[in-house]
Amino acid sequence: MIVPADTIRVEFAGNADRFVAGSTLEGTIHWSLPPTAGAVSGEVSVLWQTEGKGDTDQSIIHFEEIRGVDTNRIPLRVRLPLLPLTYRGKLLKIHWLVRVRVKPEHGREAVADTPFVLTAPSE
Repeated sequence: MIVPADTIRVEFAGNADRFVAGSTLEGTIHWSLPPTAGAVSGEVSVLWQTEGKGDTDQSIIHFEEIRGVDTNRIPLRVRLPLLPLTYRGKLLKIHWLVRVRVKPEHGREAVADTPFVLTAPSE
């Protein structure tokens, strides 16, 4: 059984998709798998990555393993750093995202990225 990535969803508290640097990102991770999938393991990462000219850089600021979960939702609470902020320049872009990798007991894993924006406190 292949688990499609669209079965994974990150719901940010207050339906926000913008967060202030230094604040706390809160939300819930949901997935819907058939009952035959069994217990779920996997991982949750909060990271930034670059896009554009030159090599791609990436840094994970939060990593959490999911082990043998029988429920289809887990809470997410991560303190965000002050830098780097989301940036959309012509030559370089900096993206922030929550990456969820779900590995069902029976079936193939799925990965879903949910982007968000990290802004300066004054914005």
